Amino acid sequence: MSSNNSRDQRNEDWTGTRQVIPLEGSCGFCRDTFHEKCCHEIGWYDKLWICGCSCNKSWKPINVTVAKKTKETV
Repeated sequence: MSSNNSRDQRNEDWTGTRQVIPLEGSCGFCRDTFHEKCCHEIGWYDKLWICGCSCNKSWKPINVTVAKKTKETV
């Protein structure tokens, strides 16, 4: 099993810096010509995929770093 699939990285408390991965093609919305619904980036634990469509050329990745969740006191 690779270290990318280790249990400590694959739980809801994962924090850290994501690897930005530009898609060679377009996301599903852009492929279906619904560019207004393009979410620009999809983060999943340690990966951040960026839509490769021409409508997304100027997009700068936002969710690269995932901060540790803090408990709010009420």
